[in-house]
Amino acid sequence: MQDMRIAVDTRSLEPGSIFQPAVFTMEVLRLLTIQHPEHQFLLFTDVLAAGLPQLPGNLLRVTISPRRTNLLLYKWWYDVKLPLALKKYKIDVFIGANGIGSLTSAVPQILFLHDLAFFQKNKHTAATA
Repeated sequence: MQDMRIAVDTRSLEPGSIFQPAVFTMEVLRLLTIQHPEHQFLLFTDVLAAGLPQLPGNLLRVTISPRRTNLLLYKWWYDVKLPLALKKYKIDVFIGANGIGSLTSAVPQILFLHDLAFFQKNKHTAATA
């Protein structure tokens, strides 16, 4: 298989977090980088996270500004800044570790959905005749 460049949105990974989605994402990322040393992994974030645990050498941390602090900046980051970075770094696959992807990029995307409660049928709605 050809070497791939895989970008991962790591904004939700806070150092020392016990929040289960962050633990899951770090474990998946750790295993992927160890099991696939032939691939390059780029960790995309909007803040420099110095506290991330030591991971294998086949990854690169990339900070993309501006910092996402409100809904408008989220939209700008994911639909303008992220596609530009995906193109700049020649990314083959993007992993949205917090369940958010870009609506404007043609790069294949994998989104981690950590809570599937919305699939449950709402038991509080009135029955229709």
